[in-house]
Amino acid sequence: MLKLVGVTEKEGVVLQSKGQRPRDRELQKACKEFEALLTYQLLRSMRRTVEKCKLFDGGQGEEIYESLFDLELSKQMVDMGPNSLSRILYEQLKRRIDKRE
Repeated sequence: MLKLVGVTEKEGVVLQSKGQRPRDRELQKACKEFEALLTYQLLRSMRRTVEKCKLFDGGQGEEIYESLFDLELSKQMVDMGPNSLSRILYEQLKRRIDKRE
């Protein structure tokens, strides 16, 4: 059974399983961070393939803001779908941890 833990503008709706332990929440957070990092690297690689217009080149400042934008976008993309990489990874790792206990 899931219960509503909190609703914030930044984090959205947070659902928590009745018996979820703090370690499980940490594992879930780590999986989401891993997916965000992977998505960030993917976005950066994709952006490098697009040729830049020299007329409107913003220089180093533009690169910094694009990098920050890609980082924030990757964090937002983590919670987009029900079958995200972080959820699949979390379930696999949780299963392995539970077997060891």
